[in-house]
Amino acid sequence: MNYEEYVVSVIDRDNESYNIKTFASNLKEAIDNIVCMPSIVYILSVDIKEINHSWKPESKLELDDLRQVRKEITDEKELAKVLSNNENN
Repeated sequence: MNYEEYVVSVIDRDNESYNIKTFASNLKEAIDNIVCMPSIVYILSVDIKEINHSWKPESKLELDDLRQVRKEITDEKELAKVLSNNENN
């Protein structure tokens, strides 16, 4: 599996903004990596370094709702398969 470098601009619970570097096979997996970090509140943008492309949500992406949904997932292996599926990325 090939992993790409993503730099994610975020805001934490102390209202401080900074960039986090993560490695993932696609954008969905990169966002999930950030969702798993409880101190991060918002995603502002994601830069995909390998292809020099940025993704920006229409507004600040609030992570608490995604965390609530993620708590309902009981099969991490199935989640990994879904996140690594390259269709519709």
